[in-house]
Amino acid sequence: TPFSVAMKAGLYGGIGMSLPFMAVILGAYLAPAMKADERRYLKRALVPGLGLFGLGAAVAYFVVAPMILKSSIRFSAWLGLSSTVWFIEDYAGFVLCLVVGLATVFEMPLVVCLVVRIGLAEVADLRRWRPFAAVGILTVAAMLTPPDLGSCLLLAAPLLVLYELSLLLAAFSGGPVRTVR
Repeated sequence: TPFSVAMKAGLYGGIGMSLPFMAVILGAYLAPAMKADERRYLKRALVPGLGLFGLGAAVAYFVVAPMILKSSIRFSAWLGLSSTVWFIEDYAGFVLCLVVGLATVFEMPLVVCLVVRIGLAEVADLRRWRPFAAVGILTVAAMLTPPDLGSCLLLAAPLLVLYELSLLLAAFSGGPVRTVR
């Protein structure tokens, strides 16, 4: 078990640490197909993207994970089951998956702003698609949390708020930039 936990920590840590480099490589791959203003937006998004990823990881580890674990303990006690013993492999896998998943999802404001700014969608369209976004967010939350409704909702609530903040940020950042060529 300790070896398995170390391997999982290394895997998720490696994925988390390599995401910025993968983003740069993906950006370099896509750059020749982009217009000059799109490349400029992509370059501007790198530093905020790293900050949002770090913020998402911190929120997942220090806020969401303890809340979900406490909720899980209370739920087990309500069922009359003892949940004071945790297997390190299960705990580490859960926390690492939650941290990487939530850190990735915290990129949503940046992605929404880029999509609006580049002109792929408008804020009004994203507002109309709000019910579909809510279903998608609930699906992601259900995949990242233990199989109980409380944990799912504890994760989905901040993500729904993040989606709404993304829409506000996209509305304030302005619509697509049209360049005359």
